Amino acid sequence: MHVHTLKWTLKVLTFCGYFRPVSWTSPRRKFLYNVYTIFVVIILIISIISQLLDIVLNVETQEELSDNFCITFCTLNSLGKLSSLLLGRKMILNLIDMLQSDPLRPLNKEEMEIRSRHDRIIEKLSIAYTIPIELSAVFIWIASIFTSFKINKLPLRVWLPFDYKSTLFVFVLTYVYQFLSTVFITIVIVGSDNLFNGLLIHVYCQFEILQHRLSNIKTDQEYTVKQCAYHHNRIYKFAEVVNKKFSIMTSMQFLVSTMTICFSLYRLTQITLYSQILSVILFMFAAFIQIFYFCWHGNETKLKSLEISNTIFASNWMSLNESSKKILLTIMLRSMKPIDLSSAIIFPINLESFKSVCIKQYDFLSMHTLCTKHQIIIQLEFIPNCNTLAIHF
Repeated sequence: MHVHTLKWTLKVLTFCGYFRPVSWTSPRRKFLYNVYTIFVVIILIISIISQLLDIVLNVETQEELSDNFCITFCTLNSLGKLSSLLLGRKMILNLIDMLQSDPLRPLNKEEMEIRSRHDRIIEKLSIAYTIPIELSAVFIWIASIFTSFKINKLPLRVWLPFDYKSTLFVFVLTYVYQFLSTVFITIVIVGSDNLFNGLLIHVYCQFEILQHRLSNIKTDQEYTVKQCAYHHNRIYKFAEVVNKKFSIMTSMQFLVSTMTICFSLYRLTQITLYSQILSVILFMFAAFIQIFYFCWHGNETKLKSLEISNTIFASNWMSLNESSKKILLTIMLRSMKPIDLSSAIIFPINLESFKSVCIKQYDFLSMHTLCTKHQIIIQLEFIPNCNTLAIHF
């Protein structure tokens, strides 16, 4: 496998227990890494079980449910993504290998520059996406040190078969375990998201390489035209495999992010401590980033696939023979149907979907605020000598 493709993302996935380092070829190192992968999976499984049991056994109020619900869904999302990646590991690595085989591999210096430029874009975007997600988690834990830790309280609601407050050692050990599980949850999420979006950027890159080839078609070189048609077809098949393989993961991400935003908005109307408010806002901001990250890449890939017709029309197609013109016409007809990625074959991954999610969350918040105001006014009307007109909201 070409290790320079998705270099940063594969480093993150190495930490998640998904991608064994290329240099680890000895049987002993392979065994150790497999043990590490099992260790990560066990941590995530224990986390989700303890959080679900807390909902079943301990949660009694809406506030307690909202405190537990978001992190439980995030843990479930992380476990689902890692399981999907591990089960489809061979297929995903084959997709990365396909980028180094004909007709997707660069053929000359100009195409190598196009590939290198997009590799740099992938690395920068992956780092830029990872930093705010991780900073949100780090801030929550830093805030917990000055709030929950002082009173021997865990920052995350879980059910445990023992009393974690029995001794300081047990509490610190449980606290460190929760911190470690949070690290793995966030790393798995950003690693899988960067893998999906990195592959989409490579689809975008392939269209730019195809545009370069179409713009340099020379007179009566029918073989070159045929290769362009084959390349165009392979790009569509590559994108189809990526969409199919990551369909469940994107569906889970949309569901979890939407539910996280809804419950975060609800929590903002209930809590009063500034540290908790900031933590919830950061948590909600991270969910918005995750949805936008998917939708933006899907939208750019779709728009890029529509540019092929214009590229052919601007090329030297008039000087080609009739057979080559027919092939180019076939490519143009195919490009009229863009690459339209979808989540679970229902929810399109584009900016329109992102705007619809934002509008729904805004309507939810507006409706909740309006209902709260009416509820306060109704309560005040039953208080004698209370002038509701003097109260400002």
